[in-house]
Amino acid sequence: MLAKPIYEALPYAYMFGGLGAITISQNQAQTFIACLLVLFGGLVYVWRSENRRTDIKLRRKGKIPKYFYELAPFAYGLVACLSLKYSQPAFAKASSLGLLLVAIYVLYCRANYRRHRSPHRAA
Repeated sequence: MLAKPIYEALPYAYMFGGLGAITISQNQAQTFIACLLVLFGGLVYVWRSENRRTDIKLRRKGKIPKYFYELAPFAYGLVACLSLKYSQPAFAKASSLGLLLVAIYVLYCRANYRRHRSPHRAA
């Protein structure tokens, strides 16, 4: 069994390791494997978030399938990193950075929203 700090850091290690591998990849096969690593890290993050969530009944039912919704910020980050690597014009790089900021913002908002607050306490 892994120590708790290592276990907790694994999804982030998968994601950042995959993003780092994208930046240094030399061919498309390496880039594809790095993309899978990022998405796997996102999936592990989503699974842990679901298991730790204490307000499941309060979650809204949307029109988008659950895993598309949950993995969207990771896909945004992945697309942003790929376009940063492969695009040439400066405006494309600026758009990629904007998309990366959106991904980080969505993850931040979700992390704050999913902190359980007791319904009996006013926060």
